[in-house]
This record gives sequence, structure tokens and C-alpha cells, in this order.
Amino acid sequence: MGCSGRGVLRWQNGRIASVDATRGFPTNSVSGIVEDQQGDLWFGTDRGIIRACRSDLNAVIDGKASRLDCKIFDVSDGLPGNDCTGDRQPTCVRDSAGRLWFAMLKGVAMVDPAQLRINTELPPTKLERIVVYAASSQRSEPSVLGDKTVLDPPFDAPLILPAGTRRIDFHYTGLSFAARSECALR
Repeated sequence: MGCSGRGVLRWQNGRIASVDATRGFPTNSVSGIVEDQQGDLWFGTDRGIIRACRSDLNAVIDGKASRLDCKIFDVSDGLPGNDCTGDRQPTCVRDSAGRLWFAMLKGVAMVDPAQLRINTELPPTKLERIVVYAASSQRSEPSVLGDKTVLDPPFDAPLILPAGTRRIDFHYTGLSFAARSECALR
């Protein structure tokens, strides 16, 4: 079951248990639930559409897993907005072709789970700068950072950091022009 304020609920053997934001479900407000033909559960929420495996939900509720692993789809995946409606039932449905339809505040979203391909390729990363903070001469204050050294690539040799290094900041860029998922939600 989904509800406003408690995330996802399971009623079993006269007991109710929940998976909420503290256990990995990204929101505490669920307006609709639909199951796809592969057995995954899809949730219409105030943060977009969430897909989770039923066995993963049960594992969290049963104490066999500490956090839920799920996928959030939002405007970056092609949704017209992040909020699914919650005023009328049903707010989501599976059609005879297996496609899932979600009522959104700004339109309707459809996904065909059988055709959905998640882009798992990480974008190339470019190191822009390294900032190294040496130990402060004021050792009584561990939060005080000492002298700062800025290192810009390319590096001619391996970097060897001095003893007493307090903090290292890596400045980098990782761009990808590919959508997070192919055949995104429409």
C-alpha cells in the first residue's frame, strides 16, 4: 500500500510494516502503485516515478536488507513534472500491451518496462585541479586548515603529498550528453 506520510506499507499476517525515506524509499508520499509484467512495482510519488523490485522491498521489511535499492525517474528522464496526482484513483495503470501510464500534475507519463534500457555508462571524467591543505601551525584547532597548494594538471610525475596533509579537494568535470535512460518516460 502507498500512503501520504509513511511511504510504502505491507500488510501481512495482521501486521503492518513500512519502508520509508529512512530505509531507502526516496519519499514518504505515494499516490499510486502498479506492477509491471516482470514483477517490479512502480510508484507514482511527489518526487517522480519510482521502480523497485518486490523482493527487495520484502527484504527490507523482513530485516534481510538495511536499505532499499530503487530507481527514481523524474523530469531529467522525460517526465512532464515530478509530481504524480493523488486526487483520484486510479492514478496509474498497466494496459494490455504492458505499458504503464501515470497521471501527473502536468500531463500523462507512459513507460514500456520491456523496452526500457538504463544507461549505465559513466561519463568520462576530467580532473581540473587539486587543492591540498597542509597541517596548520595551530594544532589546538583541528578544524583550522593550514597553507593551501593548488595543483593543475597535467602532472609531470606522480603526486606525493607531504606528511600532515589535512584535506584534499578534487575539482573535476564529468559531462555526458546522453539521457540517463534510453526510451525514457514519455
